Amino acid sequence: MHFEINAAFDHLSTRWNLPEDDEKKVVTAVCGHLKRSCYDAYKLILKQTREQYERLCDDSSISLIDSGRFEANLHRLWSEIEKGANKARFAESMSRTTEQWGLAFDLWDYVFDKCVTLRDDLFSNGAIKWANQKAGRMKWKERMWTAGISFLVGLLAAWIASSIF
Repeated sequence: MHFEINAAFDHLSTRWNLPEDDEKKVVTAVCGHLKRSCYDAYKLILKQTREQYERLCDDSSISLIDSGRFEANLHRLWSEIEKGANKARFAESMSRTTEQWGLAFDLWDYVFDKCVTLRDDLFSNGAIKWANQKAGRMKWKERMWTAGISFLVGLLAAWIASSIF
């Protein structure tokens, strides 16, 4: 993204040293670099959203939220984001005219809106903290249950050993 912005300014700075009939070429080149810079920004947002999605998927406690509907909504939304991003990338690769740019930008805007939804409604959801605490309590109870059973098995083994010897 940084390269594209620098390239756009480079074209602008060379404009003053060119004949006026080259102005349209310079403007077209500048617009192309700025367009690609915007596409790069969308891809960086998509990358960040993918990392948020993966962090949520790695958290096994999210299945506790809303009887599993939270997790189902997360996967459904990510699927929509992936499909939209694939369409946007294809439209981007085919964009040669400003009308085609508009289609690609519209598709990327759709993906961006879905990314914001994932971040605001799912990744930043307060119920995640609750689920982690609940899962922690469940693990604690599980550990206590295991310790209790182990203790009883130990007592039983000691009683059997003392009875035999």
